[in-house]
Amino acid sequence: MSEQANQAQRRYRIVMPDPFSDRLDAVRQGLEGLDYELVVAKGESWVEEARDADGLIVNLVPVGAAELGSLARCAVIARLGTGVDSVDVAAARRRGIAVTNVPDYCSEEVSDHVLALMLSWMRHIPQAAKDMADKRWRQTDYRPIRRVSTQVMGLVGYGKLARAVARKARALGMRVIAHDPMLGRDEAGIAELMSFERVLGEADILSLHAPLTDATRGMINDAALARMKPSALLINAARGELVEEGALVRALDAGTIAGAALDVFASEPWTADSPLRHDQRVLLTPHMAFYSEESLASLEEQAARSIRDILTGAGSPNVVN
Repeated sequence: MSEQANQAQRRYRIVMPDPFSDRLDAVRQGLEGLDYELVVAKGESWVEEARDADGLIVNLVPVGAAELGSLARCAVIARLGTGVDSVDVAAARRRGIAVTNVPDYCSEEVSDHVLALMLSWMRHIPQAAKDMADKRWRQTDYRPIRRVSTQVMGLVGYGKLARAVARKARALGMRVIAHDPMLGRDEAGIAELMSFERVLGEADILSLHAPLTDATRGMINDAALARMKPSALLINAARGELVEEGALVRALDAGTIAGAALDVFASEPWTADSPLRHDQRVLLTPHMAFYSEESLASLEEQAARSIRDILTGAGSPNVVN
């Protein structure tokens, strides 16, 4: 019997160390057509369960060189998300293990969340809601409030997700500017592309959409914040390590910028006793921008489909190594 025929007849073992929930219908849909055993192995026992796995579907568990070294026959690791920071991609490549991501499953959700953070901050919604709960009727005391259509949306990074933000910001009447070192112009004509320094200086709302690399880590530092308007809002729903938290605290203390809205943090879950938690100029959400029932189902199905396609030899366009 040929190796290809033997592969086609073998039952594959797929291990999930940290699924979002016990509802795995979307995962099973993505694996449809594959003869497989799906094992949910929560906690530290997942490494032992994965020793003879053919594929892993991982969320946040770190898969470093040590974990990779224990995998006897793994061919593919599918990361439930866009980033693959939790997987040692280079070590996986050396072991012949494909690593995949899901690059497009939540553009609508994250762009909605960015606009929701912006509007909530601009309209002082959290404070107004608290005042109403405390029976305080303040009405026009929440100053300043600016007309949205007079504001400039600045985007750092201009991939698909940032373009979704740009489209929605333009629908609100905003001028949109962006910086992306890989692009010279916006083919759709929505955003004006310009230098990073100009975006920092002209944006009323600065929303980060850059990938996390050695070049972008800590890109929002003291120097970058000093270039921003004192009335500006910084939004980060991309990667926590794009922003130096200490620099942000200093900028807020000094009045260098007016506020921040953060959905991502350098270390998650974020439990640090930070001054940002108690600053009314700061909105915080727990890395939830990606989430809707629809996006979660799409994420799980696409990750599982990459596993199926690689194990059956069809290949996947989402391989990152």
